[in-house]
Amino acid sequence: MRLYIHTFLVFCFSLLVISSCKEDDEPTPPVINLVSMSKDTLVQFQDSLDIVIKYTDTDGDVGETDPDNNSLYIKDSRLPDADYYHVLPLSPPNTALNIQGELTVKIKNMFLLGNGGNETAYFTIKLKDQRGNWSNQIITPQVLITQ
Repeated sequence: MRLYIHTFLVFCFSLLVISSCKEDDEPTPPVINLVSMSKDTLVQFQDSLDIVIKYTDTDGDVGETDPDNNSLYIKDSRLPDADYYHVLPLSPPNTALNIQGELTVKIKNMFLLGNGGNETAYFTIKLKDQRGNWSNQIITPQVLITQ
């Protein structure tokens, strides 16, 4: 009988320890989706391209107060390296809100890189939160850049 009581007490204590342990919330990266693009044909040095992105972040930690911390990645398919941009915080500091909204990215004064009369390009875009988690990447449809 003593063995049963001892086993039962060990079992109850184990359940108590297991139930009191909190699992740390895993940080989740932001999620982005392409909403729209303002144009599909651009005249070099004249037209700008507006790309509207929908974001969702369950941690609410998208954007940085420090202007030296860039959290928006945009890569022109014609270039080897991406450009990085600063995004202001999208929720109040030190809060863990589930946030969603839209960002409009304006790419100004596109121009031809080669010698031809027109080129096509597309953009790869990602968004980083304050914990360093990158969102999924989206790839825009192609745009035509003309003289």
